[in-house]
Amino acid sequence: MKAKLDLIENRLQTLIEGGLTLLIPGGNPQQILTRQLIEAMQSGLATTTDGLTTLAPDTYHVSIHPSRLKYWQAHQTFLDAITDELSQAASQVGFRFLIDPHIIILTDVSLSTGEIKISAAITEMTVQETSRYSIGPQPSPEDDIEPIPQNAFLIVNGQRHFPLHQKVVNIGRRLDNHLAIDDPRVSRNHAQLRAINGHYIIFDLNATGGTYVNGQRINQSLLNPGDVISLAGYPLIYGQDVNFMTKDTQSIDLASRDEPEPRDPGSSTSP
Repeated sequence: MKAKLDLIENRLQTLIEGGLTLLIPGGNPQQILTRQLIEAMQSGLATTTDGLTTLAPDTYHVSIHPSRLKYWQAHQTFLDAITDELSQAASQVGFRFLIDPHIIILTDVSLSTGEIKISAAITEMTVQETSRYSIGPQPSPEDDIEPIPQNAFLIVNGQRHFPLHQKVVNIGRRLDNHLAIDDPRVSRNHAQLRAINGHYIIFDLNATGGTYVNGQRINQSLLNPGDVISLAGYPLIYGQDVNFMTKDTQSIDLASRDEPEPRDPGSSTSP
């Protein structure tokens, strides 16, 4: 296992070398980032019950000081290159991802300016995937500590009703997302809904165009029925009432409530 992780680390260092002076000032940035990525991957590895497949974490949370957020957001293309290389290197050594790996940037005021912390997790599997890749004993309903909100759904672009039945819902332009949106404004892996304590929380996946809730750009936000979500201008409405259908959205001014803020001229424009 160590040899496999070393191979992945070496490939990442080759890619990252020289490209992190703005993201991680001082020290040895490529070594800091690659080492933490590998440690996070190692801590999150899981083996299927048949012992034949090693599943690697697909979601990497990178915590940084708030003052560094714009620098990281301006280098989305570089972060995409890191996750692409991570995916290729992991596949080379036989690891499998349930979805394409992605990086979520979080802010932490307790960190120093040049400090980062990385954690990783495997996205919860769908029912179909669970039948093939059961990692361990499945909890019974009475042991379920993360209930899914009842009758939750999204109104997509004012027209489509998308029911929410899973604990984790990935949204983006890629076809392998739970909710795939064919719109150039939407990033490949744009946002994620996660059921926590009976509520859905939306997380921005470091999308170039940003994620907005009721007109405010967010990194993460608890959703309430009627909240208007904007994925770089593409509108969604969150609801939990089965009677809240498309016809009820006509009175909501989507354009005025979820128009993204102007982009920083120095930021990356590639999703």
